[in-house]
Amino acid sequence: MAGDPSTRLSSAAQAYEQAIQDVAYELMRDRSAYEQAQQLVAAASDAAKLRARVEQILTGSSSLRTERRSGATSRSVKKASKYPLFFVRQDRLIKIGRGKKKTAKEYRHETPRASFDVVARWIEEATVSGRQRWLAREADEQLRGSVPTYQVYLVVAALQSVGLLEQPRRGEYLLANDAGRPDEWWATLQSLPSPEGEGGAQ
Repeated sequence: MAGDPSTRLSSAAQAYEQAIQDVAYELMRDRSAYEQAQQLVAAASDAAKLRARVEQILTGSSSLRTERRSGATSRSVKKASKYPLFFVRQDRLIKIGRGKKKTAKEYRHETPRASFDVVARWIEEATVSGRQRWLAREADEQLRGSVPTYQVYLVVAALQSVGLLEQPRRGEYLLANDAGRPDEWWATLQSLPSPEGEGGAQ
């Protein structure tokens, strides 16, 4: 096969991870399959870790000694970190979260810049049209078919985490004063630090 091995493997792993997430969220709509969906979410997180490991191997970005040291540090950071964590890696907005149960595994969701832009435009248009407050459910319903449900909620949660969205009550949001334009929102998210071992944000 032609092409750079690192790019090929990274793209294949990313597509596989995304496919697992998509199926998981389809199952979540069926309450009887919720446990199965949660297991798939955890599997997607494992796939993301595998992708990061493959990229490290092929790019030669870390030695065995560095890997051991960073692995120990990242474990301590994860214990102390407050979930969820949001950051941008290349052109993808990433959320790392963890369930409420003590035994819950860390999970990872991603949304591409294109989906972020669609959701951001919806928020901006809703605000400009006079709808100062809106429901996340409304955004999901109106964008269904163009943006997966989990990506809509990921974008909303990320914007809220950096203070660009306010939440007057559960499920209801409004754009913060002086929030700026969607391209500025993305720049703000890009400025968030990446968890150790995730590489650069750009």
